[in-house]
Amino acid sequence: MRHFERESYLQWLVPGIMLAVALLSGLLCARPAIRAARVDACLDSGGSYDYEREECDTEKSRPGP
Repeated sequence: MRHFERESYLQWLVPGIMLAVALLSGLLCARPAIRAARVDACLDSGGSYDYEREECDTEKSRPGP
């Protein structure tokens, strides 16, 4: 591999790795945020959230986590 070819390769490798890390961390952080939004929407509608089954219950009141 010639010198300029290696520099060109590294020029795309570092931003590629940074993009992959950013996407992975975004995916890992999205799940708790989605769950919190689901719980909040359930409580706002007057229901209680069943944390074991992870669903909103509008008929029966449940204790918190």
